[in-house]
This record gives sequence, structure tokens and C-alpha cells, in this order.
Amino acid sequence: MELQLSDDPAGIAGRVVDSGARTAGPFLVFVVTVAPRRMVVAMTMAIPLPNASFQFPDLPPGDYEVTVWRSSSSPGADTVKRCNETVKVTVSDGAVASIAVRPCP
Repeated sequence: MELQLSDDPAGIAGRVVDSGARTAGPFLVFVVTVAPRRMVVAMTMAIPLPNASFQFPDLPPGDYEVTVWRSSSSPGADTVKRCNETVKVTVSDGAVASIAVRPCP
């Protein structure tokens, strides 16, 4: 058996994209593991579009779902519901996955 350790960062980096005319942010970005399903991180973003970016460094490898809500329409942290804009992403050891996410209505 061979064990290989790495101190390279792994995680998710992304940005919020919105073609609508609504005002920007603040946003709540939810990162949820796919199995078992539990919330990992929720972070409030107050960066105006088009540069609304976020980072979740140091995530363990695995499959995640990322959902962005406007703070005025977001569900409670304990009742995160799915929306059509949720992005599925796989985090590999030592790699940062880059994504773009639209906010949920």
C-alpha cells in the first residue's frame, strides 16, 4: 500500500453570475456534501456583481452541491432547499474546482 500526502489546497472557488436586472447581493452561498447530505459551509457575500466571487478552501475530497440565494429570498440555514441553479462539483485532493453559479429566484 502506498500513502501519498499533499499540502496543496483543495476546495471550491467560484463567482455569482446574474443576467437579471435585480440588485446585487448580499448573497448566501451554501455548500452541501452530496452523501451523506449535510451542510459544510454557509458564507455571506456582499461583493457587487459582476465580480461577486467566493472561495471555500480546505474542503475534503468529495462531491458537493453549491447553491446561491439572495439574502432577501434565502431559506433558513437548516432548511436549505434545492433549486434549478444548484451546481454539482467534485473536489479532488490538491485541486481547486472553479465554478459559476446563478442565484436562486
